[in-house]
This record gives sequence, structure tokens and C-alpha cells, in this order.
Amino acid sequence: MRNAMLLRVGPAGVETCSWLRLDNEGRPQGDPHTGTFADAASEAGGLRVVVLVPGLDVLLTTVHLPGVGRQKLLRAVPYALEEQLSQDVDTLHFAVGRGLAGGNHPVAVIADQRISGLMAAAAAAGLEIQQVIPDLLAIPHKEGEISVLLDESIALVRTGDYTGYAVDSENLAMLIGAQEAANDTPAVVRLLAPAGSQLPDMAEYPGETQVESYSGDALYMFARGLGTPVIDLLQGNYSRSGEWGHIWRPWRATAALLLAGIL
Repeated sequence: MRNAMLLRVGPAGVETCSWLRLDNEGRPQGDPHTGTFADAASEAGGLRVVVLVPGLDVLLTTVHLPGVGRQKLLRAVPYALEEQLSQDVDTLHFAVGRGLAGGNHPVAVIADQRISGLMAAAAAAGLEIQQVIPDLLAIPHKEGEISVLLDESIALVRTGDYTGYAVDSENLAMLIGAQEAANDTPAVVRLLAPAGSQLPDMAEYPGETQVESYSGDALYMFARGLGTPVIDLLQGNYSRSGEWGHIWRPWRATAALLLAGIL
């Protein structure tokens, strides 16, 4: 990700965020900063703003809908997943990633109130956002491994290009072990941990665990993983065309009357 500002937001209701500037080669420039959206906006001039939302706020899943065009796919996904979700689909926002083999499509699900609140707060602060992605999909990942970024008491787990979840660190070994139980050779778990931090107990996991320590803010690690496939949450009503649709809709009748008068 070149000439960008990588901005990470906290849980809903937390007004502060942290950000890191990336140069033309996608390398971090300086240290991460913490502040409000308005503070970030004052430093974002000329940069592409990419927002990371917490993995706890997002469900990553897959839907099987072969032979469906993009627009029909976006309309069909909520109803295809309805039985898997505990919330009413009308209160959720769905974003679809690049199609996979066999008619499968990766999907990210987030509360509509969460994404709308985020965009409204950014707009009020004068911060123009170009992309919003789950932080799970910015974790550096190697095929065949399970990448885990430790973030205080939460473990952010990435299991594939479009798959992952967030879990309490205490339950990490048990959950990964249960998922890998059917594999003869469990995947290697790579723990990305802040230097000097306490590591979760992985004794219950039957496979190999490797630890990679890093210094500084987790944003440095997310910057490393940005080149991998992502799902942009700015789709549907939150896409560029969707934004213009919201702006244009109240003026359509007036424009039609004006055009009729000119004719």
C-alpha cells in the first residue's frame, strides 16, 4: 500500500484512533500517532486513507452462490447467510471479496450501525476514507500456516486469504486445536507477539508453534500484511457510487422539473 495512511480504530464508542504514514514503497514513515479523527485528517493530505476495523466487530465467512453476477450477488448474500446469523440481516452490512473456485465467495459481515457511525464520524472530522478492511485481513500470513497477532488480551487469528477470527488469548490453543483436530498434520501456528509480552499457553495445541517477536506498535505488522487479498467494506451504500446516490436522490425530482422547464 503506497502513499497511504494506515489508520486503526478501536472498539465502538472509543473516540481515539492510531495511524501510521506509508511512503511510495509502502514503508512506514516515522512513528505511529494517536489522536482523534480530526487529528488524523490534519496529517492525511494527499494520502490514501485505509482504515482497519477490529476483528471483534467483523464476521468472516463464505457463501456458495455459483453463476451470479456482482449486483445480484450483493443482494443475495444476506439471505444466503440469514440462518447462520443471530442478528436481523437488515441491521447488518455485507461486503463480498473476489470470487473463489467452485462458486464460493468470501464475505465480511459487520453491524450497519458500526460502519455508518465510523463513516459519519470521519466525515464530520473532514477525514476522507478510501478503504475500510477488517484488521484480520492485514495480518502477515503464509499459506499453510495459522498467523496469530497478539493484541493485549485478544488474539487475532488469520487462517487463510479471507478467513480469520478474534478470540481471547486464553482460549487460543483450545480453539485452534479443535479446528485442526481432523488434520493428520496440524498447521504451524506463527505467533506474532510484542517483544517482552506474555505468550498464551499453547501446550494443548498438538502442532508446532513458532514465535516471531516485533517491536513497537501493531500497525507496523499490519503494514506488512496489507499487500495480501482483502475485503473492502466500502460496498453497497458505502461505495463511491452509493455515496453519490445518497447525495443525488433528494435532488432528482427538482432536477427533473428543471429539465422539463428548459425543454
